[in-house]
Amino acid sequence: MEKNASETDVVYGSSLSTPLSAAMSFCIASELDGASALAWCPDGWISKSEGNMGRMGLLAAVHESGDICVYSVPHEEDTNSRAQSNTQSETPNCIRLKFQSMSTSAKKPTCISWSKDPSRRFLAAGYSDGHVACWKVEDNIEGPNSAIFLGRITPDHIVSIDFDPFCPYVFATASLNTNFLKLWDMRIGPTYLSTCAVAGHMWPNQIMWSKPDWIMYSTAEG
Repeated sequence: MEKNASETDVVYGSSLSTPLSAAMSFCIASELDGASALAWCPDGWISKSEGNMGRMGLLAAVHESGDICVYSVPHEEDTNSRAQSNTQSETPNCIRLKFQSMSTSAKKPTCISWSKDPSRRFLAAGYSDGHVACWKVEDNIEGPNSAIFLGRITPDHIVSIDFDPFCPYVFATASLNTNFLKLWDMRIGPTYLSTCAVAGHMWPNQIMWSKPDWIMYSTAEG
């Protein structure tokens, strides 16, 4: 269904009869190419305190250039204070942020996922050449960051990746044209531990690890 330019996007809350209005607050400007995937760190938020600006969160981005960057996003009121445009402008605030570049020898990244354990903040990525990589992300995110784990499936094209919510070292991947999910453990080595088959005739294009022994997935056939 086509939408008129005058219509407003509406986000619904817990009750479908109660619409919540949504509006863009600010933009993040980057000199890199456009982003094909974004992921917020589950524990990247830091509250403000005296002498500390805090931050809204850590945002990881996969850029079309092949770069993976982690941005430190400030609280909304701080983005408003640094904006150069006046408050009457309809253009959202556009800010530039410091970031950390995640480096590997692998080819183009396709997907990213954060671990859920705040004491072990890992970022994982899957690549079009079958590589998987993981980085440990500290609060100080300036400068390059080399991968602490690099594995590979040959041949393969990874389309989705997600961490075990109860173990920060374990994650699963889904690949193009295969009905098997691969399970990995960073503590053991650069090859996957095991596989699990999925039902249906289509390969999974998105996975989400919800419980210790539950991995949900979606396919092109629904």
